[in-house]
Amino acid sequence: MSKNRGNLFERYIDKAVLGITSIACLCLLWFFVIVSPYSVEYNENKVSPGKINKLIKDGQAKRLQDKLAKLPELKTYSGQKAESFAKRVACTLSLISDDVQFPLPPRGGKAISGPRQYRIPNIGDITDVSAEAIRTVAYVPIEEISVEKTYKDAKTELGDIDLITVEGKFDVAALYEDFRRCFVSRVKREWKDEQFAIPIFAAVSLERQQILEDGTNTQWQRVPRMKIDHLRAILDIPDKVQDRNTIDLLRLKFVDHEVQKEIIQPDPYDLAASNVQWLTPKLHQEFEVLAEKELEKERREELERIKEQRENAAGTDRGRSRGRSSGRGSRTTGSRTSRRSPSSRGTRRGGDTTGGYGEYGTDRERLSAERKREALKKEKERTIDVLYDELDGLYIEEDTDLAGLRERLVIWAHDDTAEPGGTYRYRMRIGTFNPIAGRQWLREEDQEHNDDLVFWSEYSKVTEPIAIDERSYFFPQDVTTGKVNVQVSKYYHGLWRNEEFKVAASEGIGKPVEIEAQKDSYALSAVSTYESDSDVEIVDFTTGAVVIDIAKMSLWSGTKVLTSKEYSEMLYTSDGENILHMPIRRRNWPSDMQKKYSEIADAAQEDVAIVPRGTGYKRKGRQRQPRYEMDDMMMEEMMMGGMMMDGMMGGRRGR
Repeated sequence: MSKNRGNLFERYIDKAVLGITSIACLCLLWFFVIVSPYSVEYNENKVSPGKINKLIKDGQAKRLQDKLAKLPELKTYSGQKAESFAKRVACTLSLISDDVQFPLPPRGGKAISGPRQYRIPNIGDITDVSAEAIRTVAYVPIEEISVEKTYKDAKTELGDIDLITVEGKFDVAALYEDFRRCFVSRVKREWKDEQFAIPIFAAVSLERQQILEDGTNTQWQRVPRMKIDHLRAILDIPDKVQDRNTIDLLRLKFVDHEVQKEIIQPDPYDLAASNVQWLTPKLHQEFEVLAEKELEKERREELERIKEQRENAAGTDRGRSRGRSSGRGSRTTGSRTSRRSPSSRGTRRGGDTTGGYGEYGTDRERLSAERKREALKKEKERTIDVLYDELDGLYIEEDTDLAGLRERLVIWAHDDTAEPGGTYRYRMRIGTFNPIAGRQWLREEDQEHNDDLVFWSEYSKVTEPIAIDERSYFFPQDVTTGKVNVQVSKYYHGLWRNEEFKVAASEGIGKPVEIEAQKDSYALSAVSTYESDSDVEIVDFTTGAVVIDIAKMSLWSGTKVLTSKEYSEMLYTSDGENILHMPIRRRNWPSDMQKKYSEIADAAQEDVAIVPRGTGYKRKGRQRQPRYEMDDMMMEEMMMGGMMMDGMMGGRRGR
């Protein structure tokens, strides 16, 4: 039985091996020949390597080629997403996570969470508002001013400007105290935040209103920042904010000292005229008074000098004529001396040096004399140099403790866009950043201001009107051979230039004229930066007015007996529609016209020189040279060069 089993295995083993081998071969044939392992799935179908290229060519490539062969189809856009896109471009900060905390120096803040309630700080008022305008020649930039190209580094040219400065006083210490009360001192312990308690100035808004010829006023308009302000783009901020990240970034940017200084105490233009220096309005008004006193003092000293020269000359002549007779000269000299002595003056008033009032009169005169001496002492103490020292003291420095200021801080703003011939009045307000803008943390009664980026003060009082004179006038002098002799006065590079023109009917008044080029007062020095290309300059005296005719007029006056006055008038037009008239000859002009003519004539006599850029007054910590005086070496060089001393000295001192 066992033998049969062994034979059975041996009998069928070869068949089993053959069967298994056949199955394996069939599997290999199926998987590696019939069904390729290198097939790829394309468009949810398995394709062999040999067919995939043909499939792509006949499918996608052909469809793409057909599309390229067709004309393009115009697609219409609904514009539904334009508004959201514009918002993203205007403020990319919305993409920043709300969980980001931006620390303010010198220490970072903690993550803020939970609702809070703060009140709006009291910003305070701007007091003692004053405005002053100066007209002069300045270094005007001919390049666009920006953060990359500041006014200091920009190319400039000489240009006439009317610069109006408005100043006021602001209690900064009280502002710091109230901010601290609102965000630290008088709030819940968990609401206290030191970074909110530091006020950061956002803007000083200067607004103006023009007074028209008919006496009406225009609407209040905000004055743009000066053309020389390199931070104009940075300081242009929105009124509202929708997220807290914006206010955190702006506070971080505006806390810089340079930005704060440009907001509340911006620098003026670099002035080029030797007779004008910039001061704040109050100091400038005092400067005018002191300068007038100094000028009057110079006039008196000049008169005294001339009088003394005449008296010395007369005394010398008398001494020569009387020296021949003995004794008379000494008596004459003694008489002249006695007339100058105080005792002789007292004798002429009554013969008693006490003044004729006894002991009481002596005390009263002594008291009056002491008061006069005190007044003179104070007057002597107030000099032009003192004004510049006071201006230095007004500026805030990087180490200035604003919270500890005992006096109100003087702030100011400039307007360099006023038009000649216009009359304006101004008001201003100051604003600080709302440190919790966009957080909805104001108390219920102040909810409407939650998104306000700036907390504003009230507007200051309105200044007195500031009238800007025209830069061109014309005055008909007389008539010769049917033509009017017209003097045209043009303000050019800090000086009034006068030129006469003979104008016939239908001819324009004025034209461009070549004049002698204005010289640099430091032309011989190595620091000179202003150079004229030639010895002449072209000044455009064109007025835009056209003479129409010359008319004879009669003016009747008198009470009982009427008398007539014959005079001529020049008829002209400036716009081609309205015909205006102006009397010919000065005696026939109206009083305001005569006054303006005299003012221009006096101003034209001033000696004004162009000073190099950077040699004028500079604020504290920078170069300062407020007075254009020359040393002996420079004067000697100028005299050796044959230059006129009056032109080089830059006009009246300090003016």
